[in-house]
Amino acid sequence: MDYGLLWFFWVGFFLFIWTLVRIIQCFTGKLKLRYIAHILLIWGVGFAITYGIHHVRSTERQKQATIVAIKILQFQQSHKRYPTTLEELDLDSNQLKKQISLHYSAKNPPKLFYLDTKMPYSVFEYDFATQQWRLRYS
Repeated sequence: MDYGLLWFFWVGFFLFIWTLVRIIQCFTGKLKLRYIAHILLIWGVGFAITYGIHHVRSTERQKQATIVAIKILQFQQSHKRYPTTLEELDLDSNQLKKQISLHYSAKNPPKLFYLDTKMPYSVFEYDFATQQWRLRYS
């Protein structure tokens, strides 16, 4: 399970409370404001790096999943039916599940979806009618 940015919000909440406590300590003279600024800068850089990594992972997953969707559409146009499995497209469905959490079902209508890297229990589902990805929350 990819928990994505869930920890991002929990840590952000506790960091907010920590910051309020430390600012109060600054006003009482127990701490210097420079100390708090350095700590917040370190956390800010950490958050930025984490968000950047998740954004890159999400973009790569969508690129790979779009390639599979295009292959499915090409198969459907040439054979007048959707493939029953991804193996008909010379793709390894087990490897795609491990790499990008991609799932395919040939039921009418066919379903192609993968797990989002930023939010747990949400998926991007491909709409074959509009040929676009839609985010679905569970």
